[in-house]
Amino acid sequence: MNKICKANIIHAGVEMLKYLEQKKIPLDLDEFNNTNGMVFDEQEKIFREFDTFRILSMISCVLMDLGVLIQRE
Repeated sequence: MNKICKANIIHAGVEMLKYLEQKKIPLDLDEFNNTNGMVFDEQEKIFREFDTFRILSMISCVLMDLGVLIQRE
């Protein structure tokens, strides 16, 4: 059933911060839309090449919880 738990959310957050640092994307919580846009653009490039996304965003967590998105093994 649903495998999202506190540990998964913490892991996703840590990985997101690593990703932002690696891609040199600034994290501005006051203007997060800029950060979100940069991440979206990077992930769209990856999606076009590999047919998958690499980052679990908070909206992705919500959509997974609702069953709209499913995790591929």
